[in-house]
Amino acid sequence: MAYCRRFTWVAAGLLSACVTAFEPAATRGEVEFEALAPDVWMHTSYETFPSGARVLSHGLVIVRGDHSVLVDSGWNDAQTADILDWAELELRKPVQTAIFTHAHADKMGGVDTVRARGIATYASALTNALAPEEGVRPAEYALDLPDAGDRVTLEGLDIFYPGGGHSRDNITVYHPDSRILFGGCLIRPGETESLGNTADADLSHWADAARLLKSEYPDSSQVVPSHGAPGSIDLLSHTEKLADPANP
Repeated sequence: MAYCRRFTWVAAGLLSACVTAFEPAATRGEVEFEALAPDVWMHTSYETFPSGARVLSHGLVIVRGDHSVLVDSGWNDAQTADILDWAELELRKPVQTAIFTHAHADKMGGVDTVRARGIATYASALTNALAPEEGVRPAEYALDLPDAGDRVTLEGLDIFYPGGGHSRDNITVYHPDSRILFGGCLIRPGETESLGNTADADLSHWADAARLLKSEYPDSSQVVPSHGAPGSIDLLSHTEKLADPANP
């Protein structure tokens, strides 16, 4: 069934967006869960900053047989524990593998909790190298993704490095069964006209990264950004336009 949910976005206030869902949204503790496709759930956690801004961040829980794969943690350990408990107790598909898409707190703030539970954790070698200076713990295993255009397969998921954008190390995760592409912080939501946090951005390559991602996954059914509503592949073109240095 389809229904509308509301997203809080620091740059644009409260905005409504319709998302196709196969089951009602669920919650556990501070975290929200929404089914995007059979066996693909989006988890949403929030962080309130000193300015008072409350910022959401999405990740995924993807069912793979008798277990699931976590794509990105919550902002902190408590939220991440809620995600892991939900997958085990509600889905009955405990997380066995976790993939982190870059070394920022909204993606890796809960690595300690994931590793403490004996779950195999993966990030790119660059992300693991950057993690300590970003104040987050590295993953246990490093994915070999040194150059733009490199990819690896893990748990039947396609993990791709489009080159720097939001950060030098941002990677994406594609679920072939549903054709859902998790673009993470590299991809800007349709409801914003800014690039958001550019403190660690590769502004010279961001547009090229979005363009490369679009060429690699032209048949994506949904694209999930970190900080706004999932949408169509048009989000890749939207990001490319926002990031293009020639765009006035």
